[in-house]
Amino acid sequence: MLRWICGLAALSASLLFVLPASAEPGRELTGTIVSVSSTHVKVKGERTAVRCVVTDRSPSVARFAAGVRVHVACARRQAELVLVRIRRLPAADAETAPDRIEFAGAITALSAGSISLHDGDRDISCAIEPRSPSTGDAKVGDHARVACTGGVLSAFQPIVIRAVPPAPPVPPAPPVPAPVPPAIVGYGVITALADASLTIHNDEHGDLTCTLGERSPRLGDFKLGDRVKVGCTDGRVLVAVSRV
Repeated sequence: MLRWICGLAALSASLLFVLPASAEPGRELTGTIVSVSSTHVKVKGERTAVRCVVTDRSPSVARFAAGVRVHVACARRQAELVLVRIRRLPAADAETAPDRIEFAGAITALSAGSISLHDGDRDISCAIEPRSPSTGDAKVGDHARVACTGGVLSAFQPIVIRAVPPAPPVPPAPPVPAPVPPAIVGYGVITALADASLTIHNDEHGDLTCTLGERSPRLGDFKLGDRVKVGCTDGRVLVAVSRV
């Protein structure tokens, strides 16, 4: 009898050494989701991490996002760990939770279960749960300010970017009138009168000759010897004449 018992013990011990690695038990871990997609979920705990494959028999991970604290159970199947259970852990109060993250940027993805934003070289994704605030009519490309608590959207505020209207056109400056040349006023006796010029003489200043232009007054009734007062521009063009 004793020999038979010893034989069974030896057989059991030999089986332990010949079992393949795929026979190792599954894994359970409580931690934070590092990455999640339709094919896998990776959870990091305090001292270790686990990566589980998502198959058609696994629970849905559509409502989970990076940063969410969860408890997962994964079964060993051949050389892989396959997700068989995932449970979200209750989040702390949104106002006092140490894992509350505030972020502002452009919406890059938005669905009923999650929202993702990008700003510069940073990205964030938050799960959307029934207790999350409404995103209204926001769409991809809009800008918003959000808060995620435990990976769950806890605050949402759209940012309205208004285009700066162009500055009104500056009206052109009014034309600067040409300076009026100073007039030369003289008194004297007409000593020369022609079609193109008029000359007067007085003993104090001598002769003053002014040319006749298109705007000069007519001299039809003036003659040599008349005492007159004339006005000429600085260019010596006659602009006024009258008898004295």
